Amino acid sequence: MKVQIRKVEVYQMSSASEVQEFDIDNLKKCTPKYKGEDAQSLVEFLANEIYDVDSFIDENEDVLSEENKEALYELYYCENGMTDFYDSRNDGAEYLYQVGKTNPQMTKTGGFEVEAST
Repeated sequence: MKVQIRKVEVYQMSSASEVQEFDIDNLKKCTPKYKGEDAQSLVEFLANEIYDVDSFIDENEDVLSEENKEALYELYYCENGMTDFYDSRNDGAEYLYQVGKTNPQMTKTGGFEVEAST
């Protein structure tokens, strides 16, 4: 019996936008309304309640401060770019062995249909 196996190197890179500052009291006047009181609820609100930042800004035009509009826009679109702050290629890779079969349609796994992996 023959099988296809490959070795995969995995790296992690992290980048961040410029830091943005928000007036939380101003966000609490918006629709949907921010109801949280801590950092975790704020990131969940930004990730789960604002699906389309342009629509959110338009729908809250009369409520949002100019500072919050600009901060939201920059946070979502990162027009000033992202800055790399970690690259594991400098530290070495994590290695995986994968068993599977070649399948060009599996683009997320580099054309390989993984059946088992370390």
